[in-house]
Amino acid sequence: MAILSAEVERQLSALLGAVKDDDVGAERKRKRESSPKRAKKKSCKEKFDEFDSLATIASPAQMKLINNAWAPATRKKYGSYLNHFDKFCEKKGIPAHLRYPTSHATLLDYLTDMKGEVGSKAAGDRVTALKNIHAKAGMPWEGDTRQIQLLKKAVVNTAPDGTVEKRMGVTHARMKMLEAGLNFASRKDIAVSFAAKVTRTAMVRLGEFLPSSRKLKKLEERKLPRGKDVQEPFSDLGSRMLNLPTGKTSGERGVKIPICKQEQRELDSIAIWKLHERVNEIDKDTTLCSYLDEKGNRRLLTRSDFMKRCNDVWKENGLGPLTGHSFRIGGATHYLVNGVETNVVKAMGRWKSDAFEEYWRDLEVLAEIHIEMMPMRNKIRSLK
Repeated sequence: MAILSAEVERQLSALLGAVKDDDVGAERKRKRESSPKRAKKKSCKEKFDEFDSLATIASPAQMKLINNAWAPATRKKYGSYLNHFDKFCEKKGIPAHLRYPTSHATLLDYLTDMKGEVGSKAAGDRVTALKNIHAKAGMPWEGDTRQIQLLKKAVVNTAPDGTVEKRMGVTHARMKMLEAGLNFASRKDIAVSFAAKVTRTAMVRLGEFLPSSRKLKKLEERKLPRGKDVQEPFSDLGSRMLNLPTGKTSGERGVKIPICKQEQRELDSIAIWKLHERVNEIDKDTTLCSYLDEKGNRRLLTRSDFMKRCNDVWKENGLGPLTGHSFRIGGATHYLVNGVETNVVKAMGRWKSDAFEEYWRDLEVLAEIHIEMMPMRNKIRSLK
């Protein structure tokens, strides 16, 4: 009996220890979930979405619907700017009940606080986030005065050089390097070439086209284009429409974009699509940007893998690294300097504003094409 009692006591002790460990684990999880760091991480998009307490007139259901006026990525960005504004208010000792609606004087102080810190885009985006949150909540906005506009301009003019550096685009020369540097005996490199040509020539955002991780939830994977999203040719040369299930500005409504036949091999999305479809066995339900590894297993081509492979090729040629957005910039620049009408580039790239005009990066090329040795009309020659 003594042995049995000892065994029972041992099991009971182990059981109590396990319960205690579970309690400790639960407490640690609760602390993690409620920690300021965790709250900050969760609050970026939720900060914007849940800004309902000061809303006027609109009901909670209406406020929830209004959130869909902005893309999820935009709401996340605006939420981070609202966090920045709240930090400024805490630093200045402005209590929560005096932050919204934001007074004209507070806006002037906020912009002044940015002096020498940020460039034009960041300053404008921070104020735009505040303006949109006021519009969403039905609060009066005092930030459209001439004085505010002048102060924003002053912040831009006093910004340090490093804050206004523009990202470079993927040039035609870099696309040639990729074509020469990738190994077309590798099925992964074929997928990389396909992604590079489509994202540049169709000015696709990487987030709309490539997965962020190899291990995606089914819901996330459904947002990626599949083989069936490459439609039948609409021209004799084989140009096609590509359906993107989600878009930055269109959300889950998706968007259709053209991928067009090009004469240059390093830019030809149609030829590489046919090769990619055949070699990587892309059927109608296969994730478009995927490939077969050496063992025949299906692998997703992630954004990080894609950019690493491209940057490795450019590094071998003595060039520095670029970011994923550089493909979109390079595509827009390529069309603009080759004389494509700006409204066509704007429509193809799905820009809602004229921000794409910042991508006129190749000023030397523009000057050589349009200005150098420009012929003068006879009538102008005769003017005195």
